[in-house]
Amino acid sequence: MRRIVLGYDGSAVAKKDINDILALAKGFPDLHIDILYVIPYNQAEDETIDLTGKFSRTNEERIRSIKEHFKALAEQQVSHSVEIVIGNPAERIIEYATVKDADLIMVGHRGLNPLREAFVGSVSRKVIRESPIPVYVIK
Repeated sequence: MRRIVLGYDGSAVAKKDINDILALAKGFPDLHIDILYVIPYNQAEDETIDLTGKFSRTNEERIRSIKEHFKALAEQQVSHSVEIVIGNPAERIIEYATVKDADLIMVGHRGLNPLREAFVGSVSRKVIRESPIPVYVIK
C-alpha cells in the first residue's frame, strides 16, 4: 500500500483515525497519508463572503489545527500532507482519492440518528456506495 486518503472533518470520531493510521503505517514504510478536509459548500459560502482575508486566515488555522491533531504521524515519521478543498464531502473525497491513485480511503462514521441520516445521509455511506477505491470506515 502506497497511499491513503483520509477524509477528516474534525469530529470526535475522526480523532480515532490516528491509531488506525499508525497501525497501518507500521506495515507499509513507504505509505503516504493525504489528510483531506472538505469544507461543504454552504459553510464555504458563509466564509468566502468576507473579503478581508478571514477565509484564508481560517484555512491557515484549520491546517495548523489538523497538523497539531496528527502530530503523532510526524513523530512516527509517517509521510503525510494536509489539503483543504471546498465541495460535497463524499464527492470530493472520491475525486481526490481517484486523482491521487489512492489504494484506500479512510472515513469516520459519526452515527447520525436514523431520521437525520434518512434525510441527509452520511458521508461515509455515500463514499462506500460510490467509490471505486476500497473504503475503511472508522467507528
